[in-house]
Amino acid sequence: MGRDTAARYGSEEFAIILPNTELDSVTILANKVREAVASKRIRKKPTGEDFDAISISIGVAKFRNGELLNELTQRSDKGLYQAKDSRRRAKKSAES
Repeated sequence: MGRDTAARYGSEEFAIILPNTELDSVTILANKVREAVASKRIRKKPTGEDFDAISISIGVAKFRNGELLNELTQRSDKGLYQAKDSRRRAKKSAES
């Protein structure tokens, strides 16, 4: 209880640490968060103009006993960039 932590990690990056959650459950949660964000719209107050859909990419990784923090971060970053690349390819394919 009270062990989950969310923090800003970079300018546009956030880290969520879920120490008592299995990787499969984290992946399901990440997809639910991504879908929830994608379903929202941002509206420009002065004009009422809607912006395009919002998208986020998420990388997940499970801490391995004895690994360094930067190794965990690198594996998570790799997943993040794979997700970004996959979304770009899907978008490009849909536009063709």
